[in-house]
Amino acid sequence: MIRRPPRSTLFPYTTLFRSMKYKIINNRIEALSKPVFSLTGIGLRAKVADDESSESTSKLFLEDVQHLAVRSLGGKVPLIQTRWCKLQRSSRVSKTVLLVVQGVSEDDYKKQEKSFKRIRKIFNEVVRVTPLQQDSCSVISDLLWVSTANLKHFKGKHKNVHLFADAQNAPLTDLKKVTLEDGLFNITLKPILWNDTKFLADVFPRTSLLLSPVQMIEDNFPLILPHEKPVDGYVFTKKEYAKVTPSSPLFGVDCEMCLTSTGQHELTKISIVNENFDVVYDTLVKPYNKIVNYLTSFSGVTEAMLNPVHTRIEDVQKKVSEILPPDAILCGHSLNFDLHAMKMIHPYIIDTSFIYNLSGTRGTKSSLKSLAKCFLNENIQNEMSGHDSVEDSRASLMLVLLKLRKSPNFGDLSISKQNATVDQEVFCHTRGFVISLIGLFKSYDKKVGVVSCSDPFRSQMPPELEELKSSTTVFNLPTNKAVYKATVKTAADNYLTIAHMKENWVEDATEENPVTFSDLDKYCKRIYKSLPVNTLFIILFGGKSSKKDGLNCSDNGVCLVNIKESM
Repeated sequence: MIRRPPRSTLFPYTTLFRSMKYKIINNRIEALSKPVFSLTGIGLRAKVADDESSESTSKLFLEDVQHLAVRSLGGKVPLIQTRWCKLQRSSRVSKTVLLVVQGVSEDDYKKQEKSFKRIRKIFNEVVRVTPLQQDSCSVISDLLWVSTANLKHFKGKHKNVHLFADAQNAPLTDLKKVTLEDGLFNITLKPILWNDTKFLADVFPRTSLLLSPVQMIEDNFPLILPHEKPVDGYVFTKKEYAKVTPSSPLFGVDCEMCLTSTGQHELTKISIVNENFDVVYDTLVKPYNKIVNYLTSFSGVTEAMLNPVHTRIEDVQKKVSEILPPDAILCGHSLNFDLHAMKMIHPYIIDTSFIYNLSGTRGTKSSLKSLAKCFLNENIQNEMSGHDSVEDSRASLMLVLLKLRKSPNFGDLSISKQNATVDQEVFCHTRGFVISLIGLFKSYDKKVGVVSCSDPFRSQMPPELEELKSSTTVFNLPTNKAVYKATVKTAADNYLTIAHMKENWVEDATEENPVTFSDLDKYCKRIYKSLPVNTLFIILFGGKSSKKDGLNCSDNGVCLVNIKESM
């Protein structure tokens, strides 16, 4: 018989075990109480690496940085979705500080390591951004306006909402200024005169349903922006495009994907139907990478089906280019995923997930299955063996044609909830509704402070925001050193602080008091040290103008993000 040792001899070990157990539990509770920032998708592709060989393939816009600041408002349901990062437990963010510094480029940050030694220790996440405007007032003004089209669960009846009925009069960020003709696509051919008269049944131009470049960028459609390097494997659907017209033909597209060893979804099937609902292309595709999951319950594709297939993605790209005319309009549901699977770039897109909405909330997309049931009275995607890409492509095309026979508002509850006096087509396609960032944060009972070297309220401020202007902490300071000191004070009293430093550091320099990037590094470190725990600290280096080979050009900037973990 084994005798149990006396309880007194076990006491020290029991106490140690309990203390370790409580320590682990407390660590878990503490970890769950902290916000977490991480890069995703576009953010990972835009990440700046010290290794020159690993060139980033994407870059962010000023509007992307603004969205992260709005995301810090928290709440059970996010007010806005960021396309380049995740901010988990955003309600735990104690403050947000956004420091915009113009006149500093990506090359400056990468080549002058010693000048940015303090910042490099603080920030692990650094991503490339497009160059900002050189006018400091324009930059701050852009930051102070949020498009309500980006806001989820936004009711549209906020007293601080301002309508710019003409898009040309609305505040435009660098993202909103991108157009199809700005080097995105080679649109050089003349408009095509089609003999087909099907478009005459449209009660409004089909071109009004096209996604804008802004929407394509925000929803991560494959694009090659000006001055960007082409992404490996991605090709344009045509070498040259014709200008789109109300008679341009529609094509329904749907793809099925599998999961490969790279962790990416790759193309296994593609179907294209024309406006007569005839199948013009339907084929299985075998990926080069090893398939780890055929996703048969969704794709309907099995290993046995792909075994005899020899078609590769480059064969698909060649065939699609042959089938589509230069002004073809592609129709589909969440077509960004299909185009990424095809690795193809196309200028003219109608996406049923944009033009239909059953939720009544912009930003919340309805499924193709629910749209087909509601508007076409058809049951699709019911087979246990997976989806039928031909059926899905036809359903998307039918939904587009149905809307063209009805009205621009048809099937979109998010529009019907807006003010009835507003021209709905203008609202949808010019994104004219904006709300002041100050007013938005004030509606959440959170104060905003602005610290700048210039008057950020000089232009584009509607009269009804004068009250907000007077109740906001604003400094108009002469030097960057003064901006840094005022930022520390302002951040202590406000939930969101936007600070802006002068774009030309050389103008501040004197023989007695030289200003270098080392001083900027020091200012940023001191601002960071003054902030409380769980503060979201964002630094945006806005790039700068330069000359290369006698030509004027702009150098990219960088965005640095960190959440302070301890004092």
